[in-house]
Amino acid sequence: MKWDTVKPLIEGMNAEMLALRERKMSDYASGADCHSNFKRVAAACDALGIDVGDPEQLCLFFVIHKIARIVNLAEKPTGAACEPVHDSYADALNYLHLGREIYLESSGQVVETPLG
Repeated sequence: MKWDTVKPLIEGMNAEMLALRERKMSDYASGADCHSNFKRVAAACDALGIDVGDPEQLCLFFVIHKIARIVNLAEKPTGAACEPVHDSYADALNYLHLGREIYLESSGQVVETPLG
């Protein structure tokens, strides 16, 4: 693919990403500190001793991330600008399920069986 074809694709994608970030930021952080959610998540991970480099612990990281979003939205009288709050609860539960599945597999408590 030629650069003349790729460049407009990148520019369009960047514009879409910026618009999405502007819409979603209000769900995750305040305007005073648009990184507050990441700081909150990092502090919670540090407090819990979670190393997000491990797949199981990464699932826990994403659970904390969803909880931080729910907390931020609970403090907003207008609610969510993008995804509804109930989606974050569902996401958090799915991450917990994934973490449990990874734990069971890595500890040898569940062995995958071939289909058929």
